[in-house]
Amino acid sequence: MSAGRQVALPLIAAVMIVLGLVVLDWANLGGGPLGAAVRLTPTGNELCAGGRCAALATGHGTWTMIARGVLVVGIVAALAMVVLAVLRRLAIELGPLDRATTWLCVTVIANGGMAMVATGASLGELGPGGPVTVLGGLLGLFSRLGGGAPSFGGGRSARPIRSTAGVGGPGDAPYRDPPASPAARPPSTRDVSRSLAEPDRDRRPTSPAPVGSGKIARFAPAAPVGADATRAAVRFVVTEGVATAAGLELRFDRGAPRTVAWTDIVEVVARRMPPDPPYDKTAFVDLVLAEGGPARLLPTTRLDLTALLGPAAPGAKENWRRLVGLARAQNPAIAIEPASDDFFAGGRDPVMFAAPKQFVAWDRRYG
Repeated sequence: MSAGRQVALPLIAAVMIVLGLVVLDWANLGGGPLGAAVRLTPTGNELCAGGRCAALATGHGTWTMIARGVLVVGIVAALAMVVLAVLRRLAIELGPLDRATTWLCVTVIANGGMAMVATGASLGELGPGGPVTVLGGLLGLFSRLGGGAPSFGGGRSARPIRSTAGVGGPGDAPYRDPPASPAARPPSTRDVSRSLAEPDRDRRPTSPAPVGSGKIARFAPAAPVGADATRAAVRFVVTEGVATAAGLELRFDRGAPRTVAWTDIVEVVARRMPPDPPYDKTAFVDLVLAEGGPARLLPTTRLDLTALLGPAAPGAKENWRRLVGLARAQNPAIAIEPASDDFFAGGRDPVMFAAPKQFVAWDRRYG
C-alpha cells in the first residue's frame, strides 16, 4: 500500500464512522398519528412531526443498549484512526496503538451489525446509519491489515532475499567475527582499488614506534568502541567502496568483494538502529540488490566518490544522499522506500527502530 493511501484510508474510515453514528438515521418508524415519525440514532431518539423534532425520553430496550455501545466504541475508534493517520504521516512507530486500533475496528463492525439486526427484528425500516458505520469499520480494518506500521517492511524488497554472493548469508557467523578497524583518513581511489584485490591482513595493534621515527603508534582500546561494536553485531556491512561510471566496487567486512552495477540496485532504505547497545542509534543505508544480500552502509564505511562527484562531503549522511542521487541518475528505476523519503530529501534523521527485535525482524527479510 502506498504512503498516501496509508494516511488517507484511516481518515476516510474515521469520517464514515462519525457520519454513521452522529448524522444519519439508523431506523425510521413512520405511519404514526398525525403523520408523525420516529428517528432512531445512537445519539438519541426523536419524534418528528410537522417539520419539528423533539427528543424522546424513553428508550427501545435492546436496540438502545447496543446503540449506546456502538456509539462509544465508534467515537473512540474514529479518534484512534485519526491519530493513526497522523503517526503514519510523520513516520512514527505506532506502538500499542497498532493492535488497539485493529480491535476497535472489529468491535465497531460487530456492534454495528448487532444493532442493525436489532433494528430489522423489532423496529422495522433500516436507515443508512448502520451500513455506513459498519463500512467505516471495515475500511479502518482494511487500512490496518493492508497498511501496517510505517513501511518497515514495504517496497519491492519486502520479499525474502536469499544471499547468493556470500555476503553474510544465514550460514556464516555474522556476530562473532572481529570487526575491521576504520581508517583514519578517507582513502584515495587508488588506495581503495588496491585494497579490494588484497586479502585481509592481521589487524592487531602494532608496537609503539621509536621516538623520532615519524610514525604514530596505534593502541588497542580495552573494549570495542561504539562503531566497531555496531559493525560486529550486524550483517552485510560495506567496509569500503569506489563509485565508477558502471556502478560500485565494494568490499565487505565479511564476504568476497563484489561489483554492483547501477542496474543491480532496486531500492534504497535509510534507518537508525535501536538505542540499546551495541547499536546505539547508528544510522545506516541499505542498497537493496536484485540478487543476494544488500550492501549496508554505516558511518564507518569508506566511500570514494571522487571519480564522479568530486571531494567527499563533511558527513556520512550527506555522502549517502549524494550516492543515492548519483545512483538514481544512472538508474531512475531505483525505488526509495516511503518511510525513507524525508531522509533522502534532506533535513530529517532516518526512522529509528524502537527495540532490537524490530531490527532483527527487519534484517531477516534478507534471508
